Amino acid sequence: MKVDGDVLFCNLPKRGSVYSGKAQAVTLIKGQGNQLVYEDYHITYPADWPKMEERVPTVLSQLEKTLHEVQQLAPTTVQSLPKAIVFSSFGLSSFMANDHLVYNTQDLYAIDKYHMGQDFYEKMLRLSVQQKGSYVMYNEWIHMATRFLMQKRGLQVIDWSRSFQSYVLPKSEQELIKSIYIAFQQLSLEQKQQFLRKWYQEMDETWTWNQVLELVKGSGSIGYLH
Repeated sequence: MKVDGDVLFCNLPKRGSVYSGKAQAVTLIKGQGNQLVYEDYHITYPADWPKMEERVPTVLSQLEKTLHEVQQLAPTTVQSLPKAIVFSSFGLSSFMANDHLVYNTQDLYAIDKYHMGQDFYEKMLRLSVQQKGSYVMYNEWIHMATRFLMQKRGLQVIDWSRSFQSYVLPKSEQELIKSIYIAFQQLSLEQKQQFLRKWYQEMDETWTWNQVLELVKGSGSIGYLH
């Protein structure tokens, strides 16, 4: 791939004036931006984000910890956080491949610990956990797992109710999902983690909300994880 002009970031190696190689996905960014190296991470970020040298250690630590916690719930598409990370405010779609992560904050401000709330945990789950079963059920699993991760990290979970997307379902299914959340909140952290892991493991296109409700009700007798 030959590119004219200055290239800020490309995940393929450059040979002369040509970028070439094998990758899960190719990202090429031209334009203004800054780069820094922290430990063995190569970070690319918008030119107007200040003091990234101070922010990066906290942000990377949070990304590493969260990926590890997601791996306690479900298999992830990557084994570890990619060493090349591109942060952006707008424009790029977030995604994660083995060799690089593109993380879009979707607002004007530089990423820092204050971004590490609900949107952060949900984004990391969607980036790293493959869709499984019906989209509606996968989406509800993501919604519940997001709140579990926030609770596990000691963050305030304001809303334990079901996702807005579930409001389009038939009333009978909505009632079942409400019952699942009520039962889920009665579990210990260890039981919640075990339930979410089992739900993802078992979930397929044939799974019903009744099966999820049976699973969460049976999770109250699960002992501590080792």
